[in-house]
Amino acid sequence: MTVRILFLNAGDKPVDLSTLQSTGASGTVSSLLWVAKGITELGYSAAVLHNADSSHIDCGIAFHGIGSHDIAAAVSRIPHDVLVVVGHSGRYLQKGRISQRPTIYWVHNWVDLRLFGDAMQKGHFEELLFVSKYHLIRSLADVGMPRFLVERSQAIANPVHTAGAERKINYALEASDTLRVAFCGYPSANKGFPQACEVVNSLASDGINATLSVFGDASLYSADGRGDSSVGCADEEAASRLIWRGTLGRHALYQEMIKHDIIVGGLTGSETFCVSLAEAQTLGVPVLSSVVGGQTDFVQSGITGLLTRSNGRAVSELRKFSRGSSDKRKCMGDAAMAAMAKYDYRVVAKSWAALLESVSSSGSAAQPFGRIELLGAALRVKINRKFSNWA
Repeated sequence: MTVRILFLNAGDKPVDLSTLQSTGASGTVSSLLWVAKGITELGYSAAVLHNADSSHIDCGIAFHGIGSHDIAAAVSRIPHDVLVVVGHSGRYLQKGRISQRPTIYWVHNWVDLRLFGDAMQKGHFEELLFVSKYHLIRSLADVGMPRFLVERSQAIANPVHTAGAERKINYALEASDTLRVAFCGYPSANKGFPQACEVVNSLASDGINATLSVFGDASLYSADGRGDSSVGCADEEAASRLIWRGTLGRHALYQEMIKHDIIVGGLTGSETFCVSLAEAQTLGVPVLSSVVGGQTDFVQSGITGLLTRSNGRAVSELRKFSRGSSDKRKCMGDAAMAAMAKYDYRVVAKSWAALLESVSSSGSAAQPFGRIELLGAALRVKINRKFSNWA
């Protein structure tokens, strides 16, 4: 019998796979859609319940609108064997149980686990799923690693899919010796946009010509749609280094990403995963980020990208990066592509299948991490956070 999976995502703009490719969407939505596509290809039935009024099918995934129904009523209308509550929709789990079927809370952001621990103990849901090992470890460590949460928490990486997109092949700098830096995501303080501006400005002060292309819609952060551009880019000369590109569909975004020398993101340590950096590495584009955050699961400093503790270290690393040979930059891009193979949506879907089979049959899944292993990893996370000037 086909196992039916329902994803509840009431916290994001309703988007299907076709729309993702043509107009773009957030990392949370992208991850949701590729997981749904992956498990569908493995023989599961996948449906998405989101903020829309109508229903349709796209790429084998059924999309249903919540409409005027309350959440529990909307969920009950759609037959399912497992409910996966996505990201900010987790707030409904604090109020009560919304499905009589086994329920997974797929945590995409940083949440107060004390509240969700209480909800779990009250029987509102069965399993916590995090988007990176770093996300799981730091979240559990912040609440003292209570045994009942450790035993019912797992981490499965967010998937990426860039098949069909060209990979980066030109690692030489432009004739003008301009270092082409890109920031992909909402240009906000939380996402580290001011820090990205500061790094590029510091490079210019050191005599290195650099530009910062900004790919992302900042309408949630300011009325003019540009976000925190005044922070770190206040003077006219600094602002002239910014190239605003707006939000692009995935196909167009990938074509633009490979034209850049390095992608910068996650500098504040706020990322639980960082899909844009994962996509960049999959395309063979080196990345720069912080030693703190979920991106540390897949960015290997000095091998696939650069991880730094402060603005000063970032500027120093970029200076060396810009003056290094194109062969070295290509080696980094090749290593990044090889490392990201296991994040392909078809590979990630197999981990989801194992989780879903376990949850649908027994109501819970086996914990893949030992308590001692988690405590050791939590100590390493704490040390990196303590000595990082980004976070």
